Amino acid sequence: MDRGEARRWLLAEAEAGRLTRFGGAAWRRWDLAEVDALLRADC
Repeated sequence: MDRGEARRWLLAEAEAGRLTRFGGAAWRRWDLAEVDALLRADC
């Protein structure tokens, strides 16, 4: 999987509500803006 494929997959998973992370005292869903910011920071 190249970088473009990974980006598309992450955004699709976030849009579908399938990406979660531990934040504070509970698991929560990532929103699209968080995923986009993470991907931009990694470039």
